[in-house]
Amino acid sequence: MYMSSSLKTGNSQMNGKGISHPFGMDDTIAAISTPPGKGGIAVIRISGIHSIEVMQKIVKIPNVQDVKSHMAHHGWIYDGNEVVDEAITTVYEKPNSYTGEDVVEISCHGGNYVSKRILNLILEQGVRAADPGEFTKRAFMNGKIDLAQAEAVSTLIEAKSEAARKIAVSQLEGKLSQKILHVREELIKACSLLEMDLDFSDEGYSGLSKDEIRLLLDQAVISVEELMGTFKTGRMCTEGIRLTIAGRPNVGKSSLMNELVQKERAIVTEIPGTTRDTLEEWIDIEGLPFKIIDTAGMRETDNPIEMKGIERAKKAMENADIILLLMDSSEPVTEMDYRLLDFVKSLDAYHMVLFSKCDLPSKADNFDQMQLRPQTPVLNISVKDGTGIQKLISALKKAAMQDEVHTGEEVILVQARQYDCLYRTQQNLLHAIQSFENEMSNEFVCLDIRGAIDSIGEIVGKTTTDDILNQIFTRFCVGK
Repeated sequence: MYMSSSLKTGNSQMNGKGISHPFGMDDTIAAISTPPGKGGIAVIRISGIHSIEVMQKIVKIPNVQDVKSHMAHHGWIYDGNEVVDEAITTVYEKPNSYTGEDVVEISCHGGNYVSKRILNLILEQGVRAADPGEFTKRAFMNGKIDLAQAEAVSTLIEAKSEAARKIAVSQLEGKLSQKILHVREELIKACSLLEMDLDFSDEGYSGLSKDEIRLLLDQAVISVEELMGTFKTGRMCTEGIRLTIAGRPNVGKSSLMNELVQKERAIVTEIPGTTRDTLEEWIDIEGLPFKIIDTAGMRETDNPIEMKGIERAKKAMENADIILLLMDSSEPVTEMDYRLLDFVKSLDAYHMVLFSKCDLPSKADNFDQMQLRPQTPVLNISVKDGTGIQKLISALKKAAMQDEVHTGEEVILVQARQYDCLYRTQQNLLHAIQSFENEMSNEFVCLDIRGAIDSIGEIVGKTTTDDILNQIFTRFCVGK
């Protein structure tokens, strides 16, 4: 059994980016990289200076000393003289690996017990159990990927739809990073020109062109604000479009939810107040993730449990991206229907009015169209015979993607951290432009531009801290 150099010295080190390695970053680490449970295979990943040495101690492969990198090798896992499992072992010698270190991946038979026993054999050799996201963190620290690409790995793993997958792959390819780095380089250029004017002004030389500097700053603001403008759509594609179904009791809310999710998710009865709490379910509509929320029927009640459900229904509407307000076409429109419509109109969410049960004779002729906002869609639907359901699905997709349809070629922002970095970049740039227009000293303008350079650099990891890195990578699963 060996002891890693970091455990011997306890010293942190610095990488090329000037970021200190947390205690233990030089350890050899291991983790199960596949989800727990039964499966055809499980993958145990080892990364670090002793990876190959550890593999040779527990895996019996013919001519193990001649094992070649980037090739799969058949062998047997041993615990002393006992055979534990048959396995395929793949070695990736540094720097041509995911982490940039020597990496070994052992593919054994799936199942919790077998994979955990093999992992324990590895840990008994002095290897440390990997922290969440530590393999990807090492890939970043060793210059294999930048920070935006590292976050794209997490986005890809958590993708709930085709749209989210496309966005993640685009960022993993470096398209967001390229745009960020281009803006950062232009800001460095602007700052350099201003500093040149400061350094050589006494010699009668000026490398400063006011028009050029202003143009660079204006273009940077436009680029930053364009990216910020994609955040809402990006969040919807990755976190899901919050779709809330609302209305009076017994207008068909739960039936509609069951129809959309294609299963009996909500209890449907003729008894008012059956739904007492919000119910949530995910569906994919042509590549877009929708988080459907069924709510309690809205009415006047003294029942404390039902009142709690109504309060949650209001909260769900307030947090929604899209609201479907159901009214029963087999009954006259009521005062409560209009009160609900007024409440929905007071919110920022996009909304549609649906007249349910249109397979029955209509009695909703008293509905006042003038109560609607201009362009508010009104659809007639029937869950019983399917009338209007496909029109509703098409309208939902149109509402969710009313700005643009994503093909994977666009640069889309999805991380709140990245949005915050861009917001601080924008504020620094606007302050720099104001100082520039007020003919303040170049030194003050440069100070704001440097702040913008630092803020936008945080997105790709050009400027960051250990706290930021820990915050990012602890959201990852263990083994990635």
